[in-house]
Amino acid sequence: MRDKLRVARSFSQASPAYDARAGLQTVVGAALLDLLETGCSRAPEVLIDLGCGTGARTALLMDLHPGARAFGLDLAQGMARHAASRAPGAFYVTGDMEALPFAPRVADLLYSSLAIQWCEDPASVLREAHRVLRPGGRFVFSTLLAGTLWQLEEGWRQVDSHVHVNRFRTGGDYRSLAENAGFRITAWREETRIETFPDVLALMRSVKGIGARNLNTGRRPGLTAPARIAALARAFEPLRTLEGLPLTYRVLYVGLEKPA
Repeated sequence: MRDKLRVARSFSQASPAYDARAGLQTVVGAALLDLLETGCSRAPEVLIDLGCGTGARTALLMDLHPGARAFGLDLAQGMARHAASRAPGAFYVTGDMEALPFAPRVADLLYSSLAIQWCEDPASVLREAHRVLRPGGRFVFSTLLAGTLWQLEEGWRQVDSHVHVNRFRTGGDYRSLAENAGFRITAWREETRIETFPDVLALMRSVKGIGARNLNTGRRPGLTAPARIAALARAFEPLRTLEGLPLTYRVLYVGLEKPA
């Protein structure tokens, strides 16, 4: 289970330096915008960026659709505050994607990049998205799949028996959730991205610097001792390549439509 207060606190703390460290988010967010453009048939009147973060993608959405009324929603108050200063033309709300603070059938476009994986119940997110969309409205999102951070998970498994890495769902899980919510699937793409780092400390700073800490209940509480980091580094070393220590991200891109 996800600890929502911990999720909000973690991303609020990461917000000041988030963009500087969020290389993966930038690349994936841009790819999702490309997916949005290829399937766009009509300009939205109302669009909502779910899990808007620092507002970087919200600003790009507004550039793509200058006539739309734009909203950004994030669970982390620090992120929503940061977004409001970055893309001031939108309306920002601190709220939960699993219980959207919007009336039924108010939006034409929902966009969400690398946010759903932090939700406790993605089924609720899909149902809520279907509820707030108008008939013919679109929901495009990207998320992380099972297999993400597998090197980190395996490394920690050699150190202790605690939960250190967030658990991620499969593509099949998301396909079922989308169909059960009443959506028609218009686009679907899975890809593997591998980032490399000079050492374990740099790798862990990258993960924590974008707010993606272990947010599951059952995690080991407290700080990570130097001896444990050293043990993790030893476990990681056999995975080293010429480019450095690898860390895998499995990314899913989805385009959905609410039937008219």
